[in-house]
Amino acid sequence: MKIYRTSDIPRLAGRDIFFDANVIMYIYFATSSMKNWPATYSAIFTRLLTNRNRLFVDYNVLSEVVNRELRMNHSSFVAAHGPQDYKLWRNSADGRCAETRTYAIIKSLLGSTFRLDGKKYDLGDITEMLIPSNQDFTDKAIVNLCRERGFVLLTNDGDFSGTELEILSANRTLV
Repeated sequence: MKIYRTSDIPRLAGRDIFFDANVIMYIYFATSSMKNWPATYSAIFTRLLTNRNRLFVDYNVLSEVVNRELRMNHSSFVAAHGPQDYKLWRNSADGRCAETRTYAIIKSLLGSTFRLDGKKYDLGDITEMLIPSNQDFTDKAIVNLCRERGFVLLTNDGDFSGTELEILSANRTLV
């Protein structure tokens, strides 16, 4: 595993950078509970754009971002209005508004800044991902994709510690 820090970004010129869901959340869906991470990763994002790196996401990341953002909106609704089943909320006017707003942001980032990549996973890939570890299944798919494509992974998630990947992170606990 190779860890790059913000100061290493100039050395990553020409490299393809894969964004993890947490970084997309910090940049596009920031909340006060995220502490200083939105500002930190927005600065990294800007430096990568200036550095002319190609930026990538895949279906797994987009799915995680959309689902997390809708769940956060549902939690905010529940805090303000009391308990409501998630699916009932999602089909309500408030839920549809949150969904429309979230989808518009995703369309915007795919239309301008990010390239969509992905892969067809074969039986060998899936078998390898079924070995218990500290990573969830989506993280294992991200590792598989980044390893195959030679992406540098931009993440704040400590669960990627110990992988064979090249990682760009501001998270000092990632070693």
